[in-house]
Order: sequence, then C-alpha cells, then structure tokens
Amino acid sequence: MNDVIVSTVKQFLGVTPIMLVYLVGLVLALVFWRRCPVSCVLTLIATLLLLGLIVTSTFVYQYLFHARAEMDWPPERIELMYSVIRFVSSLLHALGIGLLLAAVFAGRKRAQQVGPGKFQ
Repeated sequence: MNDVIVSTVKQFLGVTPIMLVYLVGLVLALVFWRRCPVSCVLTLIATLLLLGLIVTSTFVYQYLFHARAEMDWPPERIELMYSVIRFVSSLLHALGIGLLLAAVFAGRKRAQQVGPGKFQ
C-alpha cells in the first residue's frame, strides 16, 4: 500500500499545473460570488468536480496498477477495468467543462441595438 501512495504522489507532480488552475478557479468563484452568483456556482461545481476527478482517477489508476501484479489479474480484466474508468472519467470531464462553458454565458444580457450596426 505504501508503494501506491509514493507512486500517486509522483503522478501528482505531472498534473500540478492543472490542479493549480482548478484551485485558482475555485478561489475566483468564491471571490466573485456576489457579483455573479450563478456563474460562480457553476464554476465552483465544475472546479470541484474536475479537481476531484484528477485526485480520484490518479489514486484509482495507481491502485489498479499495483493490484494487477499482486492479484494476478488477466490482461483482459485489467484492460476492461481501465476502459470503464477512462470512459467514466471522460464523461465526468465533459460534464465539468460543460459547466465551465455554462458559467461563461450564465447571466449575460442580450446586447441591445442602439443604432444601425451599433450595440450597447
């Protein structure tokens, strides 16, 4: 089990930049909460989801990598498990990005035309 933790910490080094971006997004959502609450709620949910996804998937992949050898699982079983995890992870990642896109446009007012070709 100790090997899993050491390997996982090493894996986190590779995703540190994206984790920092998600943490900054989380802080910004809290800072701008009063100005645009709907966008901030969506951003908060998305960044928590994406950050949790990175942490969880890293631990799961490391656990499976080490458990594969210890439990002598056949390659087909490992491949199926990795495929399912990748698919679920991809769906959750798409959901997180979708929430961020929704946050960008949430609460925006439609531009009003004040003259020919001019918007306010």
